[in-house]
Amino acid sequence: MSKGKLEKAVIKQIEKLAESKEAQETFVKRMKQSNKIQILREIDSATTVLKEIEKRSVRQKIAYDSGVTSLKEYKEDIAKNGSEKFEFNERLEVKRIELTQETKVENQSRKSLLALANFKKIWKIAGLSQKKELLHSILEKVIVNTNKIELVFKSL
Repeated sequence: MSKGKLEKAVIKQIEKLAESKEAQETFVKRMKQSNKIQILREIDSATTVLKEIEKRSVRQKIAYDSGVTSLKEYKEDIAKNGSEKFEFNERLEVKRIELTQETKVENQSRKSLLALANFKKIWKIAGLSQKKELLHSILEKVIVNTNKIELVFKSL
C-alpha cells in the first residue's frame, strides 16, 4: 500500500471514529468517572484533621502549663501529635499529586473529545505540520497487514 493511500485510509478511519457516538460517549464517560471530587474531599478532610491536631496541641500545652498534666504526659502528647501531623501531611501530599494527575487526565479527555468532535473541520484547515502533530498526538501506532489497517490510539 502506498504512503498516500495509507494516509487516506488512516484519516478515513479517524473520521469514522470521530463520527461514532460510541467513541464520543466513551470520552464523556471517562470524564464523568473522574476521581477529582473524591480527591478534593480527602484533601479537605486531611486539612481539617491537621487543624484539629494544632488545636489539640494548644489545649495540651495549656493543660501542661496549668499543671493539669504531667511533663511525661505532655511529651507523649507532643510525640503523638507529631506522628499524626507527619502522617496526614504525607497523605495530603499524595492526594495533591493525585489531584494534579486527575486534572491532567480530565483536561486531556476534554481536549480529545473536542478534537474528535471537530476532527473534519480541524483536518481541513490544518497545515501539514499541524496535521502531523495531530496524528502523532492521538496515534500510538499504525499497523498495516495486507489490505487491513489497524490504528492503536494513545491511552489517556
